[in-house]
Amino acid sequence: MNPSTWFPDQPLDKLPLKQQVAKLREVGEDKVADRFEMTPKKVSTVSRIVRHKRWGPFQEKLWMYTSLILGYISPASPGSGPQPIHSVNNIPADPTLRNAPITIALSSLRIAAYPGKGIHHILLHCLTRNWVAGKAEYVHFNAVSHVGKDEYTPIQGYPIFVGLNVGPEGLVFQCRTINVKNEQDVAFLNSLETGAPKGGLQLTNTAQSTITELSEEAFALAKSLAVHNRNIVVQDFSLGFDFSTIPTRYHLAEGSYLAVQLPGDQLPIWDWKEWVYSPDSGQVMHRASAQWIIPFNYLVFSISRYNGT
Repeated sequence: MNPSTWFPDQPLDKLPLKQQVAKLREVGEDKVADRFEMTPKKVSTVSRIVRHKRWGPFQEKLWMYTSLILGYISPASPGSGPQPIHSVNNIPADPTLRNAPITIALSSLRIAAYPGKGIHHILLHCLTRNWVAGKAEYVHFNAVSHVGKDEYTPIQGYPIFVGLNVGPEGLVFQCRTINVKNEQDVAFLNSLETGAPKGGLQLTNTAQSTITELSEEAFALAKSLAVHNRNIVVQDFSLGFDFSTIPTRYHLAEGSYLAVQLPGDQLPIWDWKEWVYSPDSGQVMHRASAQWIIPFNYLVFSISRYNGT
């Protein structure tokens, strides 16, 4: 098993039509499956954004798309109030993070809509590169969350990779959420969560053989669950952060990164200036009204300098 390979099982919108329909029926989304069989061509998830007005009615399911928009929230002092969100392409990179150890933590996972009904049991699988003695070692980590529709994970600052050494060219980070509906798999996740360490994958003061073993186990589990009956890959993204000033690249700095899943036709009209992050509620809301919560699935992860020993 090559740990540098991102397992090939694809999100729902990347599967052939027949596989899409089969997966949808497995989780009880028969109406959507019927529509796909009758009219395979997809339509936009939501109507176009009308500034300072309510969102248009949903025409399709939010989880049918894996296009990504990435925002950045800079570190702020407590009590600073709503924080602006910037495009990651427009922030300055922090060159002092080159070859430095960092911690990547999960700050929030919002389920606006996932396939199936009831509580969603989510396996979050992450992959990155850890640089040791000038060589890149690929490491994997899993985190488990149980979230209802239009809810957030009840965690804040959950460590994923601790003491990760950034490479000379920057950081590679990949994430995939697997919506687990298979009853046996749900039971296994519950047992896994009970005995799992809550401190993330510790990459300092841990034997390389142990890191390799834990990483391979996480990789094997995620790869296996992704193909089981009633389990569906929903969010999936691969990101690269560097230290350049090139505006078409993502730049690495301490702060929080907001990965939003949305239809591709929303990308040209998306404007982060319309959105802010509220530290009090932990929500992303429209600048014009706190009642307008961002209506898409999203994941927030933070990057901070590692100060351990």
